[in-house]
Amino acid sequence: VAQDFQALEAALAEVSGVTVSDLVAHEIRVAQDELDSRVLLMELSSALSHGMASGGPGRMNTGTIELDALTDALSLSQRLGVKTPEGRQMVFTAKVVLRLRQTMLSGDYEEAHLTLEAVRGKTLSAVAMHEIRAVQDEVENWMITTECTRAISSGKARGEVGSLDTSVISVAALRKALHHGEELGCKTAEARELMLAGQMLLRLRLAMLENNW
Repeated sequence: VAQDFQALEAALAEVSGVTVSDLVAHEIRVAQDELDSRVLLMELSSALSHGMASGGPGRMNTGTIELDALTDALSLSQRLGVKTPEGRQMVFTAKVVLRLRQTMLSGDYEEAHLTLEAVRGKTLSAVAMHEIRAVQDEVENWMITTECTRAISSGKARGEVGSLDTSVISVAALRKALHHGEELGCKTAEARELMLAGQMLLRLRLAMLENNW
């Protein structure tokens, strides 16, 4: 049977408000639910396919992010109701993507990371996976650069040449940042440069701690 939903919509419009028997009413409700489900899936798919950030990790452009279409599609899901597993998956995915777009717009990478962790292992709609992976790469790049910068800036020796206090040297944060960076994998030149600097600095600090001049 051809799924001509325009014809179905027209047929449903014709019987709207008409008094019919219970048997016919049931079939009409089923047809209306099917139409509503298809309309909702199309709206959600369209909203998820557009309005994402552009650019790659470290140079993501949030000026292209749009929220209105996603918000409208989710409002539509509340009005129509979600009656299929595919629809529920799409609605869940739309909520995740909306939250990620909001965090990217506000620059709240910590919240973006928490959102990604919360949905790890869950099945999301394929239409949004490119955007979700792009946000994941951006967040992981931020984590590497932030952690390495913080670790490099702290734990250093104090004092002047000839009177350095090496007892305050710490390598724990630096080791942790480098290990995390290796786990995530560098995705930008900045991250690679910071990882290299951190590795060199770790060797230097260890040598100073061991008084190996």
